[in-house]
Amino acid sequence: MEAYSPNTDTIYPSWDALVSAEAHGFITVAILQHRHPKTGKTTTYARAFGPFSERRLARNKAAVLRRRWKVSRDDERPGLTLVKVATEPLWGTVPATTRT
Repeated sequence: MEAYSPNTDTIYPSWDALVSAEAHGFITVAILQHRHPKTGKTTTYARAFGPFSERRLARNKAAVLRRRWKVSRDDERPGLTLVKVATEPLWGTVPATTRT
């Protein structure tokens, strides 16, 4: 399936080709929810980690975050829930560096 980039007005043969040509690396995003104990309201927020030069490195960071969350105790993070951990392309003008 073709992918179109409005930034460069270019059609690529696939989404992966577009990402390879135009993305500036990858980031790992953790989406969390916090339920406030006094009010009962829920706040959703995200934390980004990176940038990473390769998708593999971003996915490794995502796995590390999931493992840490799984082994941490519930009393260390009362009211906090991990909703999702995702790896996304990084768009913009900042070149990616390799981080772990």
